[in-house]
Amino acid sequence: MLGYPQLDIGDLDAVNHGWKTILVAANGANGSDPVQLKFPPDTPFQTFLDWSGPKVNVTPARRAFTETGDEIQDFDQLLDDDVVYISKGEDFCKGGADKTTDVIGGYVVKELLGEGGFGRVMKAVHPETGEIVAIKLINKRSFNEITDADRVFVEIQALRDLSHKHVIKMKDVVDNPKYICFIMEYATNGELRNYVSKKTRLKEDEARQFFEQIIKGVHYCHSKNIVHRDLKLENILLDEGNQCKIADFGLSHFVVDSHATVTEGGTQAYLAPEVWNGQSKHSSPFQLDVWALGVILFGMTHGRLPFERPDRHTLEKLRTQKQIHRIRADPPPKMAVPRLKRFRRQARRSTTLCMSIVLF
Repeated sequence: MLGYPQLDIGDLDAVNHGWKTILVAANGANGSDPVQLKFPPDTPFQTFLDWSGPKVNVTPARRAFTETGDEIQDFDQLLDDDVVYISKGEDFCKGGADKTTDVIGGYVVKELLGEGGFGRVMKAVHPETGEIVAIKLINKRSFNEITDADRVFVEIQALRDLSHKHVIKMKDVVDNPKYICFIMEYATNGELRNYVSKKTRLKEDEARQFFEQIIKGVHYCHSKNIVHRDLKLENILLDEGNQCKIADFGLSHFVVDSHATVTEGGTQAYLAPEVWNGQSKHSSPFQLDVWALGVILFGMTHGRLPFERPDRHTLEKLRTQKQIHRIRADPPPKMAVPRLKRFRRQARRSTTLCMSIVLF
């Protein structure tokens, strides 16, 4: 097992002085006795979860709670003989309660879909209509700085006003004592990244079809003065008809001045060169999304990203040694990635021009 392959539960002779004895149980376990485990005092919290979860048949183990339902964030919080409840991502369930009794905004929470950024995303079902939704839970404890809270409320404001067939629809926002909860449209077929990975790379016609949908969604957002700032294959979801839906506006922001950008958030492999060069404050923030669109198109047609990050070292190497990535021959000229991934931001296309390039 992770962290302690030599440690066998109950082999107390192998346990050094100072190790903590923790009583571990499955979240919502119906009266079952906890399992006694021992850990070194400097155990990383993730290692604690990885080791404890399988011992109580909870895999993957994602969260831990005290007997009173307080969430544990660090192994240092635990004392000898503490009882800890391990969950797959669902909230704390007291004394054998049914795990499906968590209700948010009228929807019964069922299972964890994924984690990232500030929050977790849960699958939930309306008990009367059977409607399935995704609920993004953002723990209020994560607001270490006021800018974090600002980002959450920007997301609320942005998503409430967006209505487009290629943008995930936010149905409601629920404020509970521990979380801000976004009740959102559920995309049945998951991330575009996983779809591309299964196929290794997409053929020309399919890549063009997906890219057309993505550009339409981004162009719509830009028309509302909203910049996504974190466009990537993982944030493009597919519905049951394999239609693209742009998700996760955690980094989006209303742009008043199109010549200034206030944040340099985003995932490294998709960030525009001007971010790495420290020049993004003097450029149009909309062009950051256009660069990311080029990376997405490259990823769909090649099955890999063009580089880990377009930092100064990488770009200088590309310029001086002319090590420009070759574009596969089968995408037609009208899907030309270089037009979207111009190093010089002034030469980069807008989404309006991108649409005219792709739609033919």
